[in-house]
Amino acid sequence: MKYVGNSRPLHDAKAKVMGTQLYAGDEHLTNMCYGALVLSTIPHGYVKSVDASEALAMPGVIKVLTPFNTTQKHFSRYRFTAWLNCPEQETVFTDHVRFVGDRVALVIAESEEIAREASMKVKVEYEALPYALTSQECIEGKNKDMYPEGSVFSAANVEYGDPKAIRQEGLIPVTTHFHLSRQAHATMETHCAIGTYDEGTDMLTIYSPNQSCFGIRSVISDLFDRSYNKTRVVKTTMGGCFGSKQEWMTEPVAAAAALAVKRPVMIRFNRSEEFTSTISRSPMDSEITSYWTKDGKLQGIVMDNTLDAGAYLGNSLDYCGAMSKKLFRVYKYPYAKYTSRACTTNTPVSGAFRGWSCPELYTMLEHNINEAAHKLGMDEIDIRSLNAAPKDTIDLALESSLGNAHVTEELALGRERFRWDEKKAEDKKFNAENVRYKRGTSLACGGHLSGYYPRIADAGECTMRLN
Repeated sequence: MKYVGNSRPLHDAKAKVMGTQLYAGDEHLTNMCYGALVLSTIPHGYVKSVDASEALAMPGVIKVLTPFNTTQKHFSRYRFTAWLNCPEQETVFTDHVRFVGDRVALVIAESEEIAREASMKVKVEYEALPYALTSQECIEGKNKDMYPEGSVFSAANVEYGDPKAIRQEGLIPVTTHFHLSRQAHATMETHCAIGTYDEGTDMLTIYSPNQSCFGIRSVISDLFDRSYNKTRVVKTTMGGCFGSKQEWMTEPVAAAAALAVKRPVMIRFNRSEEFTSTISRSPMDSEITSYWTKDGKLQGIVMDNTLDAGAYLGNSLDYCGAMSKKLFRVYKYPYAKYTSRACTTNTPVSGAFRGWSCPELYTMLEHNINEAAHKLGMDEIDIRSLNAAPKDTIDLALESSLGNAHVTEELALGRERFRWDEKKAEDKKFNAENVRYKRGTSLACGGHLSGYYPRIADAGECTMRLN
């Protein structure tokens, strides 16, 4: 029992601190070559032709992959397990580009420097199409030919509790509108993957920093019509993720390249490609109306949310759904209605980012509650304490208990430690004495879920063998 119940240091902690730990981009496999992407320079259109003759004439260039010599089977960069049902809209290289940064071709060469230089010599002829850069332009139909189904996709539309709660006489409605901008993960390690293929054993191996080896294996096996047991994925040391490496941008490219040249191929993004061609936190526009009694009791929330998915839906439909499951994590109230949609715009793709919709929801919801406090003439802590979910409250969205919740106690402790009342008084005095500058003090609460619940039940397993 030397180890059970005791914390152990990370196995690679010392190597990371010393700077000796190897990451995917540090690997040098025997006979390895390198790939550099050719990315779309227009937001929307068709690729009419790809002229790679000048690139192929360069010494050291091995092959150029394009939409016209690579599988056009579709996949989802978000699929993290074989059984996950999600829209498959993306190809390894596309002849229908949907944003500046979409993958058009790949130059494979003996060095990364040669590959990148040659990639700039690939000439692509486009047929431009109308594009939309915001959800509103998408809703107006500016890029309605993005997909056969259009460009606006209905997402989660749910109702919890009794709608009569917000139809009582004398309730005070508070409506707020909020826009959340796109955010980049900006991890220190950029995306990288190495693909290797052994003809003798027909084994395809992918090395990459990722959050789901089996998800990648299922995507790549299905994409290239391979048996799952002939595809292997090795998780390398990860130099930062925050959600950006649970979706697959470099791995399918590395697989296609390795299968094409029968050699190890490294695909390593530079910082510019990281910003344009991976994923970011989803831009959102919300309208929230909350309903209150005169003494500050919350009776219901009606929320409408529009998510900008970027060029491919990825996880956006699930992201909208996940948000709807978090409405009752902090407060107890009798009713909520949530409607949402995901708009595919001609912008970089949206995806997972720390908190999986929780930070977005509570940023928007807490702003509404602060506005309600101002409208009702209440202190921001008091209005939250009055509506905080007590111990063993049943979450109406998940139909499960919040357990030993301590929201009221946490607010009281925060009030004391932050010197809330004192600072509010200081702000009032400061603002009375100053015209040009004003000062404010505020707060927000938030609640999250455990693991992937309720999609996947949390579970742990341990196997011990003694020889």
